Amino acid sequence: MSKEQYYQDVRNFNDQLTVGLEVEVRWTNNGHFNHAVGRVAKLNRKTVKVALNEPFTNGLGTWPAGFQVLAPRPLLFDPAYTVNNGVFPLGGVG
Repeated sequence: MSKEQYYQDVRNFNDQLTVGLEVEVRWTNNGHFNHAVGRVAKLNRKTVKVALNEPFTNGLGTWPAGFQVLAPRPLLFDPAYTVNNGVFPLGGVG
């Protein structure tokens, strides 16, 4: 799959997001890459909040189930969105 097709698939997925949908959320915090499964809690034009299904632990601490992670939505030429920051379908894209 080409890079262009990958990002198009991600944008198509994000266009179909609804509150309550179970997704994988990826985010970075103090240089650490994190990812977990949760449900979409709130949608805005540029961001999505995902409530974690289960507690999440990394080297920085523990976040309880229900903690809401704010992630960018993929917009054309948006530098905040990368493969490490955003919301993705369970099982991957494509």
